[in-house]
Amino acid sequence: MVAFQRAVEYIKGHYPQPDQLTEDRLFAVLYLIDWKSAIERKQPLTDLLWQIERVPEPTSDQKKVVISAIQQPGYELQVDASTGHSRVIGQTIDNLSTEDTQVIDFVIQSASQKSWPDLLRLVYSTFPVMTQPKHAPLDLVALADKYNREYRPWL
Repeated sequence: MVAFQRAVEYIKGHYPQPDQLTEDRLFAVLYLIDWKSAIERKQPLTDLLWQIERVPEPTSDQKKVVISAIQQPGYELQVDASTGHSRVIGQTIDNLSTEDTQVIDFVIQSASQKSWPDLLRLVYSTFPVMTQPKHAPLDLVALADKYNREYRPWL
């Protein structure tokens, strides 16, 4: 597992449209990276913990599902309100392996080509979001194991 900080730095350095990389998009990409890594490698790539939240939309009574990272002690994500640029403060940086960068690059390639609504649809369609109750911490390894046993053989 690599530190959240290292993954963010890699994403920010390799995302083809850095001006589109808002905090929300960054966390969606990080979640998808951890989910893909859990499915393929039986471990998330980062040391983040994830949970599902449901929050009211600003203009309606409908609910939407969002994924949030439960930030680990020692980390802080700072976002400059005027520019929207983010930076991570804390912990030492681990090196990324070739396998790590392959997972990140795959998700970046896919996510960068999607509009924000399409990226959210992708996040909402993942097995953890569809099967777990709100505010549930997501054990991505256990969920990936269940997903691989029950659904992946059919793909």
